[in-house]
Amino acid sequence: MHFSKFLPLLAVVASAAPAIDRRSDADAATNYIADKRSDADAATNYIADKRSDADAATNYIADKRSDADAATNYIADKRSDADAATNYIADKRSDADAATNYIADKRSDADTATNYIADKRSDADAATNYIADKRSDADTATNYIADKKRSDADAATNYIADKRSDADSATNYIADKL
Repeated sequence: MHFSKFLPLLAVVASAAPAIDRRSDADAATNYIADKRSDADAATNYIADKRSDADAATNYIADKRSDADAATNYIADKRSDADAATNYIADKRSDADAATNYIADKRSDADTATNYIADKRSDADAATNYIADKRSDADTATNYIADKKRSDADAATNYIADKRSDADSATNYIADKL
């Protein structure tokens, strides 16, 4: 090959070099702009991701606050339930104490009534014994009176008989004297 054959081609290439450089610069500029756009997109996406992360963090914190509020309300409800249960137990204990006192009062009333009845029975027994004693005294008095009246009547009868005997003796004596 001869060098002369390449000269026209070299001239064409040499004349095309500024155009190639300009194209290369344009491509480089395009690539630079594309890179900048890509960087801007990346920055936008980064900011969007950060915003999304911030929103997620905000939502997470809100959820945690909501969970904390729910837990606080749950604990408050449980405390309220415990207080209600304590008050319920206290009321039941109070009711049991009242019932115990009521039963104790009723037992006391029953004991008092039993003692009262026992006293009344004792009084009735004493009254019965008193009446029995009085009846016995009355019977003794009746027997005494009966004995006295009968004895006196017998003595009077005997006295009259003796007087009649004396009269008969006197009559017989007079008769004998006549």
